[in-house]
Amino acid sequence: MKRGLGICILALFVATISGAQSDGTYGKSDAEILAMGEDHWYHFFTERAGESTASMSEAYQLFGGALQRRNDKLLAKQKKELRKKLETLKVHLRKFSSAVLEMGYGVTGGGTIWIPVSARAMDVVPEAHLYEILTGKYGKRKGWVVSQVTKPLNELDSRVQSLKNEEAFGKEYYPRANDSSKVAKSELQWLISYARTTPRKTSDCILECCFESLKTALEMSSGE
Repeated sequence: MKRGLGICILALFVATISGAQSDGTYGKSDAEILAMGEDHWYHFFTERAGESTASMSEAYQLFGGALQRRNDKLLAKQKKELRKKLETLKVHLRKFSSAVLEMGYGVTGGGTIWIPVSARAMDVVPEAHLYEILTGKYGKRKGWVVSQVTKPLNELDSRVQSLKNEEAFGKEYYPRANDSSKVAKSELQWLISYARTTPRKTSDCILECCFESLKTALEMSSGE
């Protein structure tokens, strides 16, 4: 795979070939997929479709699609003003996740392993958190504060800046990663401002969603 391609371009490539490698949902409806839960569905699907990059990505995309369709039905029942606010929230959560993953992708010099990782982070995680906000059925979680998200973002940005001195692939990946860092910081500020207008449980849910993407990018780019 040619270096320098971003995650979005790689994801498009995988989405093009993944449908030809599996039998769709293997007869499972959205309701059945969601009832299985993410982990059970993932193993059910990859046991049948294999554990190629395309199949792993498709497993997450299909689960995320089921989550999205469920959320879309719930959103349609909301008053127009609230529906618009929540739809906008989802857009910003996805933009933040995409930017963070592009940062990590650049730090590691790319690689197709990022495709299933990004499929989960962008198709599953935001929709799962949005469902909690839509229904008020919040999972048990600790209270979150802003610094628990800004600190890991700063750590990831530090790794991005180190690309300037990376001889092997720094020049190729630094510009995109650095631009993505700026986007991530801007998106996070929007999300923090939004979260401050919401009840504590909603705010915690939003901050945790942001952290999930950061955690993934940091773990993937740790070099361990």
